[in-house]
Amino acid sequence: MEINQNSDKKMRQILLVGTCAVEPLLEYVSDNIKYENHFFESYTHFPEPDYDVSNYDAVVVQLTLRHIFLEAKFPRDGIKSTDIAWTRLSSEEEARLYLQSCEDIIEIVMKKFENISKEKNVLFFSLMEPHKNYLGDLINPFSLQNPISLVRGMNKKIYEESKKNRSFHFVDINDILSCIGRRNIQDGLITHLSHASYMPRGIEGWDQTRIQGAMGFRDLYDVDRGYEEAIPVISQRVYDVLDIIECRNPIKIIIVDLDDTLWRGVAADEDKPAPEFYEGYPLGLMEALLVYKKRGGILAICSKNDYDTIKEKFEYLVGGAISLDDFASVKINFDPKSKNISEILSEVNILPQNALFIDDNPREIEEVEMVFPQIRTLSSSYLAWKDIIISNPVMQVPEITSESSSRTSMIKAKILRDTEAQSMSRDQWLAGLKLHCDTENINYVDHKFFGRAFELINKTNQFNTTGKRWTSSEIQDFFDKGGYLTVLFVKDKLVNNGLVGVSMILNTDIIQVVMSCRVLNLGAEIYLGNVILKEILSKNSRAHAVFLDTGKNNSSRDYFCRIGFKKVVNKNTLVPSWFFDKIGVGKSENKDTAGDNYETTKIPSVPSWINAHG
Repeated sequence: MEINQNSDKKMRQILLVGTCAVEPLLEYVSDNIKYENHFFESYTHFPEPDYDVSNYDAVVVQLTLRHIFLEAKFPRDGIKSTDIAWTRLSSEEEARLYLQSCEDIIEIVMKKFENISKEKNVLFFSLMEPHKNYLGDLINPFSLQNPISLVRGMNKKIYEESKKNRSFHFVDINDILSCIGRRNIQDGLITHLSHASYMPRGIEGWDQTRIQGAMGFRDLYDVDRGYEEAIPVISQRVYDVLDIIECRNPIKIIIVDLDDTLWRGVAADEDKPAPEFYEGYPLGLMEALLVYKKRGGILAICSKNDYDTIKEKFEYLVGGAISLDDFASVKINFDPKSKNISEILSEVNILPQNALFIDDNPREIEEVEMVFPQIRTLSSSYLAWKDIIISNPVMQVPEITSESSSRTSMIKAKILRDTEAQSMSRDQWLAGLKLHCDTENINYVDHKFFGRAFELINKTNQFNTTGKRWTSSEIQDFFDKGGYLTVLFVKDKLVNNGLVGVSMILNTDIIQVVMSCRVLNLGAEIYLGNVILKEILSKNSRAHAVFLDTGKNNSSRDYFCRIGFKKVVNKNTLVPSWFFDKIGVGKSENKDTAGDNYETTKIPSVPSWINAHG
C-alpha cells in the first residue's frame, strides 16, 4: 500500500562488493535497479579495491563474517582462530576482548573503501545475525557469549565507522530477515553461523556420493519462497536508502483530518468510553506522527468541526497521547478543506507536492486534489497509515539533527510573526523582532554544523538559487577544490531558528544559496549576502553568481539583484553544462535548464533592524 502518487522512479546501477552473500541480489531482476558484482574478501591483507565506479549510482558492500572470525585473535592461548572459535569463549571478559579484535579488523577493512567514497556513496550491509541464541532458550540473551549479541556488537561497530565518513552508510537488513522470516532464506540453521549468507538452491557437489543420497536445503525449507520474499525487499531497501540520502520527493508536512482519522468515530456525535476512540490503529497513527515530527517533519490539522468542542475534548479523544501543541497549524472549522490547506501551506511555506493529506472521506480527498493536483493523499487504507509514515522513504531523513526536534516551534514562531506583521507597519514589526544573525564557514564534512547544512541544501526547494542536489562525495570534492560553505544562524525574540541558510562559495563564484522558508523576507538573506560578498571582494575585484529556474524556486529569483548584482545579459544562456563542469561535480540534473548570470563589485548594507553576531 502506497500513497496516492508514486514518486518518479529512476533506473539505478549498483556495484555489489563481497563474496557469496551478495550473489542473490546479482540475480534479482527489477525495472528500476541493476546490479553488477565485484569479488572482495574481508581480510585485512586483501588488496584495497580500485574499481572504476564512475558508472554506478552507489556501491553496496557486504563484509564476510567468516573472514573476520578467521583473522580475529582469540583472547586465550592455544585456541586457533576458526569459524566456530566463538564457542570456546568462557567468560564475558573473553567475549569482550574477542569482539574488540573483530572490531579492529572491521575498522581496517572499511577504511579500504575511503577512496571509493570520494566518488560514490558506499552502503555497508549489516552482518546477518544468527537465528537464535545458540546457548539455549533460558541462557542470558544479553551475554556477549550469545552469538546474536556478538554479531550485533560487530554491526554496531560497522555503524559507528560509517558515521565517520559522510559517504559511508550503514544499512541494516536484519529487520527485513526477521520480519519476513529467516527460516527459509538464511543458512545458519544448517551451516556454521559465520557463513552468514543465503541458502543455496542446489545440492552440494561434495555430498553426491552419500549412501542414502544427497539432501538439498529445499528438502527442509521452502528456499524458493525465501528468495521470492526476502531478496526483492532487500533490493528495495537499497533503492529507498538512496532516495533518503538524496532527499528525493520529500514529504515535509502531514495534514490530518480528525473524525475517523486521528480518532475513531465522530467526536461531536458520539458518547463512548475514551479507549474506543483511540485504541488500536489511531494510537498507531499518533505514534507514527510523533516519530515523523521527531525526524523534523511538520504536522497540521484540517478538520470540519467546531473548534471549541474539539479543543475541550481533544485530550480525552486521543487519550493524552498527542497534543494540539504538536501541530504547527490547526484549522478546525467548516470551510472547504482545500481553503484550509491553502492557508496551512501558505503559513508554513511548503509546496503542495511536499505535503501529505490524510482523510477518511474520499469526497474530501477529491475536493482537495482538484485544487492541489500534486498533493499526496491517504484515505481508505487506515490500517496501513502507520507503516507508510514510518517506512516510506519520502518521510525519512538521512539523519536527525539538533534542529529537527525544534522545527515545529520554529514554524509556530513564523506563523506568530506573520500574524503580528498584519497589525503594524513593516518597519515597526521588523524592529520589534529583535533579529540576531551570525555566520560560520565550513570547509570539511566533520564540522559540527555540516550535517544540518547538507540537509538544508538537499531539502530546500523554494529559496534555492540552482536546485542542485549534492552527494557527500561531490561536497567533499567541492571542499578539496577550495570551496566552503557560509552558514547562517538566525534567532529573534520568539525562537532560536538555528542554522537556516547556506551559501556555497568557490573562489569568486557563489555556487548556490539556499534559505529556510521560515526566515524568508526578514532581511537575513541580505545579511548573508553582505557577509559572503565582503569576503569574496576582499580578495577579488568581482563576484559571480548564477540563477537556474527549477520551476519551484521563484522566491529566490531576484535574490542576486537584491544584494547588488547585475545580470550579464550576453551570458543569459543554457549555463549548467559549463557551470557545474567548472566546479568539478560532473553532470548536473539541471543540465539544459535556462539560467541567468550575474556579476557585482558591491557589498550590500546590512538591514538596520538586524543585530549581527548576536
